Amino acid sequence: QSSGSRLSHVVEQLLDMSRLESGTLVAKQEWVSLEEVLGLLLGRLETQLFKRTIKIEGISELPLIRADFSLTADVIRNVLLNAHQYSKEEGLIEIIGSQSESYIQLEIRDEGTGVSEDFQNKLFDRFSREQPSVPGGLGLGLSICQGFMDAMQGSIEAHNRNDGISGFSVTLHFPKEEAS
Repeated sequence: QSSGSRLSHVVEQLLDMSRLESGTLVAKQEWVSLEEVLGLLLGRLETQLFKRTIKIEGISELPLIRADFSLTADVIRNVLLNAHQYSKEEGLIEIIGSQSESYIQLEIRDEGTGVSEDFQNKLFDRFSREQPSVPGGLGLGLSICQGFMDAMQGSIEAHNRNDGISGFSVTLHFPKEEAS
């Protein structure tokens, strides 16, 4: 990533945080296909994710969600780039769609080292990065993701994987609504 694009990304994150804190961020409520968002993102991120194996499950069976397309794409992009940045070079990134009675869920799992138990409660704090950390970033990404999900009446949770594989898991919850 060039220094110009890194600087642009930092400025975007600072502006996003400013909009969240000032209450000026307004999420559109439109019907969004998670399959379409993922297709778009995976195409755009192809050069960054090229050494990773991407496994997708259950996405095509998901109903449309009521959300803001752009904010949804920003959240998923951030989580995918984190999975790329913090996992082993030729590792697996899994994207799993599911639904419960109340929510449409999108889980993104990597095979990285995860985070320490002490850091778990700081994951969504602004400017929070576990040390030592990979270079780049300000520690704003997950905080911004949480703000975007809140603006769309959704939620985000993150934790170390609990399926016996080393790594990290982020789950996005979107409220389930019936399309009219």
